[in-house]
Order: sequence, then C-alpha cells, then structure tokens
Amino acid sequence: MNFVYAFIPKDGTIKNMIEKRALQVARDIVLRTSHSMGLEEQKNTEERLEKAIRDKAEKIKREMPKHLWD
Repeated sequence: MNFVYAFIPKDGTIKNMIEKRALQVARDIVLRTSHSMGLEEQKNTEERLEKAIRDKAEKIKREMPKHLWD
C-alpha cells in the first residue's frame, strides 16, 4: 500500500502557478517604481511598463527568490 500526500495547484501546473505569482510580484515592483518616477516627472509609457513587468517576471522566475511566496 502507498500513502500519497501532495499539494495540487489550482491553476493546473506548478509552472502556471509560478508564472502567475511572478507576474504579480513583478507588476507590484515595477508599478511602485513607476509611481515614484511619475512624481519626479519621469513617467514611462504603457508599452515600456509592460515590457519592464515581463522582463522582471522572467528574472524572478529564473532566480526563484524566497519573497516570491510572501
């Protein structure tokens, strides 16, 4: 007899769960920085913000920092 205990992601796969969380964290980081830049009249375009979010999310997924799950 085998006893199996497992966590099953709601999004289907671990990869999807990591992708979704990395995008959330990246969006929070980039938008916080963008807000500060806007206050200094250095606001970025929407296209640049989305690219920065995608780039940051990729970096987060590669590094898998502990704060990803905070």
